[in-house]
Amino acid sequence: MVVEINPLMLLADHTILAADAKVEIDDSAVARHSDIKAWKDALKADPLVKEASDAHLLYIDVDPDGNVGVISNGSGMVMTCVDWIAHMGGQVACGLDLGGGATSGRVAEAIRIVAENRRVKVILISIFGGITRCNEISEGILKATAGMKTAIPIVSSLTAPTKKKEWLFW
Repeated sequence: MVVEINPLMLLADHTILAADAKVEIDDSAVARHSDIKAWKDALKADPLVKEASDAHLLYIDVDPDGNVGVISNGSGMVMTCVDWIAHMGGQVACGLDLGGGATSGRVAEAIRIVAENRRVKVILISIFGGITRCNEISEGILKATAGMKTAIPIVSSLTAPTKKKEWLFW
């Protein structure tokens, strides 16, 4: 088991508080711990969370009143997008972390999963190209949109390490 706590807060009364944490449990270890298996199964009750998990993606339902789906390559980038959208007066329905090195197939699957959320009316994809190749993102967007039953606007920000940010609308 790996536990990452970020941020760890020291309160005025000297209490230490884990404000956010990520827990990763190796699937081979879950079988030996029925309590952890029950907890892990309960977390995956949402079908989109389960689909994303099965595809090795992290999907988070954010706001039941939201209508924007966010896809990015890093939890920090997803959270930054959520904050930016909220700051601009929007509401995020869900966020999905692609992780690094996503292939076009993985991107297409991520878009398909986010688009399955009926509240999502637009998808924002924000990618840092130093972690994931921007051409894989573009090819994934084309694959996903070719197979979509209902058109959902997609706005993407692809930032390559040596180029300035470019906004693309699909």
